[in-house]
Amino acid sequence: MERLIYFFLSVYLFIGNAYGQSESMRVIGVDEPPASYLADNGQAEGYVVDIVKALLDELNISTNIQISPEARVINIAKNNENILLFSFSRTAFREHSFHWIGKVLTKKWQAFTTVDNTLEINSLQDLKQINNIGVVRGDVREEWLINRGFNNLYSVTYPAQNVRLLAKKRLPIIIYEQQGLSYICRQLNIENEFKSIFTVHQSDVYLLMSKRTSPEVAANVTQAFYHLKQSGKLREISERWYAKLALLYPNMYSIEEDILSF
Repeated sequence: MERLIYFFLSVYLFIGNAYGQSESMRVIGVDEPPASYLADNGQAEGYVVDIVKALLDELNISTNIQISPEARVINIAKNNENILLFSFSRTAFREHSFHWIGKVLTKKWQAFTTVDNTLEINSLQDLKQINNIGVVRGDVREEWLINRGFNNLYSVTYPAQNVRLLAKKRLPIIIYEQQGLSYICRQLNIENEFKSIFTVHQSDVYLLMSKRTSPEVAANVTQAFYHLKQSGKLREISERWYAKLALLYPNMYSIEEDILSF
């Protein structure tokens, strides 16, 4: 027990050295409700936002949490150190571009169309035959599809733009996830008259830090995240959000390895 206490005390001393008065951390997330979004009061809220807040408490860091378009977040991270980002899918293409801190959720990417559309999709090759598939600019789904030879994508800045276009039948298909689509429909006050016709991929989603951040700082933040998990705080946050979301969107969520699966 004494060794364990000494170990965690050492970790926090290292974190304190890494983030002294002269250091700062910028925290930026993407608009991906219900994981992260801007509430009506202009503050960042969401399941992953609560995990980030708990992590900042572990690190004894006080800073604002920002929400920005994904392409802008990635650009900021490429050019700066000490940037904590959330929530990004881990892919082979991105593997060496960031420090990966900890997994916060898993999600399925699905192809959605309107309920009255008789279109059938059985493979990625079928998807390549569709004109104008809605994706979000800079989003991992756009990146993943481009890397697999898709040149039929229609990219927008925010997910809600694609939902509006699909509802108006100005796009035949969008690539998104079920819980995010349901949330946006509620926010826009429109009927969720959409259906999934194909599961494109399943991804693990992480907190990460900009590559220019020193390995020592990234390691200390990773250790703080590990302590969140070991202490039960991560599961506590997941259970609280599971209970909240299950009331609105039954049968869409589960908890696996202490994190939500969408």
